[in-house]
This record gives sequence, structure tokens and C-alpha cells, in this order.
Amino acid sequence: MSGVDVWQRVLRSLEHPVRRRLLVALLDHNPQSEVVAIPDDVREGRVDPETLQVELEHVHLPLLRSHGYIAWDEGRGQVTTGPSFEEIRPVLELFEGHRDDIPDGWR
Repeated sequence: MSGVDVWQRVLRSLEHPVRRRLLVALLDHNPQSEVVAIPDDVREGRVDPETLQVELEHVHLPLLRSHGYIAWDEGRGQVTTGPSFEEIRPVLELFEGHRDDIPDGWR
């Protein structure tokens, strides 16, 4: 796989705030049990929690799993880092290291 393909996969994974927040949360908290906790600032003004949960289960988590960034145990409701998480870790750490410099809309 070329570097361009990897970069496109990283950007696709980071383009939605729910996926960004989930991936950043996995930097320090692995595993997360039960329902994946989405921070309140992502929910505000967006959709109700039930709709967000449906989006997680049918859009966001499957995409991140297909890229190998997460392992998702649907039966247990558990998300952990996946086999390719190290591929995206440097980008997540870069953003987290510059959190104060990043516009609020990114987080």
C-alpha cells in the first residue's frame, strides 16, 4: 500500500468529530467498556444519543475497524486499539500535543 493510500485512510478516519474523539480517547484509555463514551461537546447541537449510537454502530465503528485502527467487540460493547492503531497514533499525538492551538471545531 502506498503512502498516499495510508494518508487518505488516516484523513478519512479523522474527518468526523466522533471518530476523532474516539481515537484520541484510545490513546490513553484502552480498553473502553460498555457503550463508547462520546464527549458532551460532540453531542451538543448534533443529534440525540440514540441516533448517535446508531451512527456509531453502523458508520463510525465499522469504518475504523475496517482500517484496523480499532478492534470492536460488538457483543461486549468494547472498543480497543486495533492492529493498525500505530499507523494513526503519531497524527493523534501531534494533534493532542497542540490541543490549545487547534480550533474548537476540530475537537
